[in-house]
Amino acid sequence: MNPSEQRYLFVSFDVLKQIKYSQLSKVCDKAYVFIDAAEKHIPFKMVKMFQKMGKRLKWVEIEATDRQSLHYLMSFTIGKLHRKLNHETEFAILSNDSHFDALIKLLNDEDRYCVRVKQENEEEQVIHEETLENNVPELSQEPAREVVPNGFSNEYLFSSQVDLSEDTIDKSVENTIKRLIRSGNRPSSLYLLKEYILINNRELNLQEEADQVIQKLEETNEIKLLGEDIIYNS
Repeated sequence: MNPSEQRYLFVSFDVLKQIKYSQLSKVCDKAYVFIDAAEKHIPFKMVKMFQKMGKRLKWVEIEATDRQSLHYLMSFTIGKLHRKLNHETEFAILSNDSHFDALIKLLNDEDRYCVRVKQENEEEQVIHEETLENNVPELSQEPAREVVPNGFSNEYLFSSQVDLSEDTIDKSVENTIKRLIRSGNRPSSLYLLKEYILINNRELNLQEEADQVIQKLEETNEIKLLGEDIIYNS
């Protein structure tokens, strides 16, 4: 890997518990762990390891009750990052789910190295450089670095300060409405709508910015919020 390249790893919490996760920090520059909002038990050893990774690890809280929902939410996040990050950043998805293969092919067709790393059996597995290396030769055996890629700063990931112009919000609202009508694929929950807005509006980076778009959609009676559920009026 040259200094401008990075490796991002995506894994569900359930899969992470089945492997020897102590090697996680050595094989990636940033890890996205998708965890059920209802999860109550996290092993202490895992907590200590995550603390050492600091901002190189990002929790993605989900409300997925089945594999299809998990795949949908992970794909949303990966697609969003694909549009934000320079294409020298490598992606690795730790999963036995072949449903990711279409997304992986698309990303590789768009000049981003992306691979799905599979567990060979149900026994505890070790994540190591050789596992990734066997799947995609271009991945090197260099240790992870804490270099922030272009267009994806710590402020993007963790800042709560949002200052969007009214024009940007209005354009994002208009684009979102058009896409919802054209596709007919309308997110059923508030969480999914936020992800939908972020992935389809390049000028938006943060959840708080998506919140502003949703607020505008509600003010203009395009949607009605009932807790986490959404009613579409058009």
